[in-house]
Amino acid sequence: MSGGSHETGTLAAGAEAMLADIAAWQRMLDRHAELFAELAPGARIGILPREATGFAPGRQPAGWREARFGPSGAPMLAWEAADGGMRAACERVGGFADARADFLLLADRQSIAEAHAALDGDALARLKRRIRRGDVMLCTFRTRAELAAAGYEDFLDSLGLAFMGACR
Repeated sequence: MSGGSHETGTLAAGAEAMLADIAAWQRMLDRHAELFAELAPGARIGILPREATGFAPGRQPAGWREARFGPSGAPMLAWEAADGGMRAACERVGGFADARADFLLLADRQSIAEAHAALDGDALARLKRRIRRGDVMLCTFRTRAELAAAGYEDFLDSLGLAFMGACR
């Protein structure tokens, strides 16, 4: 489960540059503030390049929560709810558990590129389409009750997602 090929590293590097465009992601989050208004402070969403995680589409390997991403980890865009709204940051994480997220979106490089290109427009709608196509996988780290208590209903509804199990 650890990425290591040159191709995977190149894909992750390109995705990392797009995920690190914090000002553009922040503008998008600010424009959609109403979707995140009900989130409890500390609620956290992560976006990881799937290629950097070694996670195969449609597969949920045993022990995935403990998986490590190799010696340099993986880039992750984190959205975290605070009193002043949702805040974007780019971090490196060594494994899924290090993300400290309520849920993760594992996106292929093309999905990240498409969302990044649309940050001043319909980035969330594009992510929604990619989720429905299976290009973006949702991994949850909280129960349905915990997600509801944290205020995720509006955001997940906007993506066309009902509360679901560990990974889709």
